[in-house]
Amino acid sequence: MAGRLTVNSKTILSMLAREFDFSFDLTEDRQRMQKTIYVLQAGGFNSGQVFGWYISGPWSYSLFEDCEEVFHNPKKYKGTKKWGFNKETKRTIREIRTKFLEPANNLKKLEILTSAHFIMNIWPSEEDSDFLEFKNRFYEKKKSATLGYCTQNNDKWQKITQEELKNAWAQATKLIDYRKFNNKN
Repeated sequence: MAGRLTVNSKTILSMLAREFDFSFDLTEDRQRMQKTIYVLQAGGFNSGQVFGWYISGPWSYSLFEDCEEVFHNPKKYKGTKKWGFNKETKRTIREIRTKFLEPANNLKKLEILTSAHFIMNIWPSEEDSDFLEFKNRFYEKKKSATLGYCTQNNDKWQKITQEELKNAWAQATKLIDYRKFNNKN
């Protein structure tokens, strides 16, 4: 059937890149994109990506590959400029963005939030309702992810203040509740 739209993770990424003004130029840009899409997906928006645990928290190799394709072949995805999300999807994106991604320019906060959410969601513990228990698990998981990597990565996670981690823990809890309340699969 002519003119039929095939939506896959790359077309979704192309549309999100416009929505969030994503760039693929710098490492920080790519990290911000990874974290933003993780939060959107955690909130119920299906981006078609699978995330695993990495040095700076959740990371998707398939998203990285999709980014290389989309950003390095802009002519191939030029047609996606005509495409857009339906009203319900736009509302979901706007809601998640407002509640969990503002200000999205603070990469450190995004990394702490996504790491906290990943730990609570993928490796849940009944003790996550207690901040001090969660704090210990957080540092244990971050330490295991950075073992064998340069000291700079280890130092970065040791410099998280208790207030930053407590805020991320509270936001991650809200994000989990948001998805449950909105019944997003």
